[in-house]
Amino acid sequence: MSETVYPYRIFLSYSHEDYELICRIEACLREIGYQPIWDKDIHPGTVFSDAIRDLIGRSHVFMPILTANSQKRPWVHQETGYARALNLPIVPIAFGKDLPSEMIAQLQAVSVQEDLSDFMIKIRAVNLERLVAPIPRKPEATVEIAEWTESRTDLLVKYASWVEELGVNGFVRYQDTYTSLSLPDVDIDAQIWRERDGSRVRSDYLHHLQREERQVFHRLANKWGCRLILNPESVLDLPEPQKHATRLIILMETLHQLPSDLVEIAFTLNTQMSNLLFVGDYFCAESIARRTSGLVHTVFNSHAPTVLQRARKFDEQFHQLCGDSPLTREQAINRLNNIIKILHERTDI
Repeated sequence: MSETVYPYRIFLSYSHEDYELICRIEACLREIGYQPIWDKDIHPGTVFSDAIRDLIGRSHVFMPILTANSQKRPWVHQETGYARALNLPIVPIAFGKDLPSEMIAQLQAVSVQEDLSDFMIKIRAVNLERLVAPIPRKPEATVEIAEWTESRTDLLVKYASWVEELGVNGFVRYQDTYTSLSLPDVDIDAQIWRERDGSRVRSDYLHHLQREERQVFHRLANKWGCRLILNPESVLDLPEPQKHATRLIILMETLHQLPSDLVEIAFTLNTQMSNLLFVGDYFCAESIARRTSGLVHTVFNSHAPTVLQRARKFDEQFHQLCGDSPLTREQAINRLNNIIKILHERTDI
């Protein structure tokens, strides 16, 4: 099935004295492939202000048309203020010397000729995709705390996606029983999610976030590599062996999919270790508290000097565990397979 393409809806804010100009701008935008909307789409008898707010609210982009006429009209600035309150991308179009003033002066305007001879060229040069669906950005704070499993997963995706978009070294370091690579990358309605959760009922919302988590960490590890400190034997004495077996099977299958030369693995018997991960030296996330609902109280740190120092300590610990010969991917898979067999035997008892 081919992907449905939705044209960007662009709201045109203008002065009615420029009606003919707006008609020409509308034609140009439609020719490019956009869907311009403006007050001509308001039905008779509709409360004007409410209708305008509704049109702006249904738009992907707000485009004030700045001319000598519109600069005198306060509603252009009022509509711009409403668009800003909705956090809509704003692309002012300025004609001649009619540059932005008041609120719009803070925005970068696209200056075009009055005959629109360069309008289509300049509009095509504006990357609306980046405005409507901006690249992932690192959250503002240097240190953030996620109290619950859902908020932890959400921040993991945001931070990891930010590093991925930077295109820099996104080498993954991970210390945990399973890691994000033990999450399924299948539809959230698939049975494997319930098998992985065991008796604990999870929400579809969490599963959706976890699938995104799995996908972004898989992409990073597949491109940049990963160094894992695992403690899978700790689950042998835990209840619900089938649940743990399912998680280890997913992890094992994921490792099969990664390039063997980009995977380094060490095993530990330390049952007190925290859930700790790094992406490059851009951020780390550590969860110490575990509850039946999952990992809670996760500290995210993107203070570069701190993250770098902690990443080095992680590497020191890794090499202490395995020396100069970390387990190969195949050796780790064999060890995981043996643990899975024991868990299956416990399930059959």
